[in-house]
Amino acid sequence: MQLSLIRNDAAEQTRPSAGKVVCGIRLAAMLATTACAHSDAFQTTLPPRDNDPFDAAIPVRLTYDAGIDGFQSFSPDGSKLLFAFQPRDRPDNDRCIGVMPAGGGPREEFCDNTGVGAFLTDALEYPAVNAQGDLLYARYVSGIGDFIANTGETTLRLARIEAPREGRIILQLPTMINAVGMTRIGTIRWADATTFYFVAEEMTLARNPISRTFHDTVTFGRGLVRGRVNGTEATFEAVNGIVDASGFDLSAGRDTIFFTRTNDSRLYAVAVSASVARVVHESPRVGGRPRVLRDPVRTGNLVLAVSQDIDLGTPPLYPAGLAPNVRIERIRTDTGEWATLLAAGGLFPAFGRLAVSPDGCTLVSEFRRFESVSFTTDLHAICLGQGVPCRCG
Repeated sequence: MQLSLIRNDAAEQTRPSAGKVVCGIRLAAMLATTACAHSDAFQTTLPPRDNDPFDAAIPVRLTYDAGIDGFQSFSPDGSKLLFAFQPRDRPDNDRCIGVMPAGGGPREEFCDNTGVGAFLTDALEYPAVNAQGDLLYARYVSGIGDFIANTGETTLRLARIEAPREGRIILQLPTMINAVGMTRIGTIRWADATTFYFVAEEMTLARNPISRTFHDTVTFGRGLVRGRVNGTEATFEAVNGIVDASGFDLSAGRDTIFFTRTNDSRLYAVAVSASVARVVHESPRVGGRPRVLRDPVRTGNLVLAVSQDIDLGTPPLYPAGLAPNVRIERIRTDTGEWATLLAAGGLFPAFGRLAVSPDGCTLVSEFRRFESVSFTTDLHAICLGQGVPCRCG
C-alpha cells in the first residue's frame, strides 16, 4: 500500500453532520445510499458475552474521504473513534489523526506539517488513547509518492489527546528489541495507564495482484513489543512466545494475548506471564484454498478476526485484503467454535483492520475498495448482538 493513492473525488460525498447513525436500518434504504440517517440512535441489542450468536446488521458508513480512512481505535469510554485519514485538499498525501463521536459526526483534525512538511508525506497512524488521555501514534515521513517511507523519520510518539501535534519521540525506527527487528509499527493497544503493546513490522515491495508490472508496499509482522512509560522514560521488551505477529488483542483481564501470524490461518493465545502459545482456532480452507487469519479484536470471550484466501503469488501479498473470499469470523476463545459474522461482496469487496467498542456493541471495520491498481478505505460501523438493549451511537 503506497502513501500516494489515486484519488477519486467524484465518487466521494461530503461527510455527514453531527449526530448518531442508525444501525438497524432497512435493507432497501441501505441499498439506496451508502449514507444513513444521523438523527436517531442505533436500534439494536448488546452482543452476547459468552454463548449466544452474533447478529450483524447492515454496515453503516462513517467516513467519506477520498483517500484512506483507517487505523481506527475507540477511546476507553467508547465515546470517541480515533483514526487516520487523508485530507482531500492537500497535495502532499499526508495522513492526519481524526477524532470524532463513535457513532459518526464532525471530527477534530490534527495534521503534522512542520518544517518542510509541505514537501513530504507525513503519515500519522494507529492512534490509541488510554483513560488518562495519553495518546500514542506512529509517525512516518517520506518523499511524496515514495513506495517506502525512507526519506525521513519513523517514530513512535507519546502526546496528550488534546494536543497530538506536541507528541514526543519515545522510540526511533528502524530498531531491534530483543532480536526483533522492525522498520514500522503496527496496531497499538494500551493495557493500563502506563503499559502498552504494539506489533513490530517490516515493510517490503511486492507484486500487486491487479497489475503485474506495478508493485505495492507490503508489511509483515515480526513480533509483539511491550512498552512502559514512567514520566519521561520509556522502556521496551519483546513479548515471549510471539513471533511473526500480524495482529493482536488483549483479554478482558489483560492477562492473555490473542494474536495472529503473518500468512497463518490460526488464532493463538499466550498468557502475559508465559512463553508458550496455544492454538485457539484454525480457519478452514474454502474450496481447497489455504487461508490467512488476521486483525483479531476481542469482545467478551469472543474474538472477531478477518479471514481471506492466501495470495499464492510470489511473494504472497499480505495483508492487503484484496484476495477473494474475505469474511469476518467470530471465534469462541474457550472452545474454538466459530461462525461467519459477515462475508465481503457487493458494496463491500474487502475488510481491513477492525476495532470493537469497549461495550462490545459496535464493530468498526475498514472497507477496502479498488481504485485502479491500488485501493482506498472508508470506515463502517457494524452493530452486533442479541440480548439486552443497548445504544451503539
